[in-house]
Amino acid sequence: MTENWMLSEIAYNAAESLAAGNGVSLSLDERMSIAIGLAYEKAERRLPLEDASALYCDLDENYPAYVAAVEALLSKKDRVSEALP
Repeated sequence: MTENWMLSEIAYNAAESLAAGNGVSLSLDERMSIAIGLAYEKAERRLPLEDASALYCDLDENYPAYVAAVEALLSKKDRVSEALP
């Protein structure tokens, strides 16, 4: 089961990358995969080896949960943007 710190470690950075419009010529699935991969690499550099390894395994086993977390953040961001004047 995915731990909250793992989801948040990846989801916020991946959502930020996707919201920036990086790779707009790629499909959404490709953009999502790249954004999650880059977010993992960023986390890997700063986490202790044991935590980075656990995160890698969890990401591999629960990839759909990570995609859903990123999509939820993007959806939330869109709702906030629409509410602003």
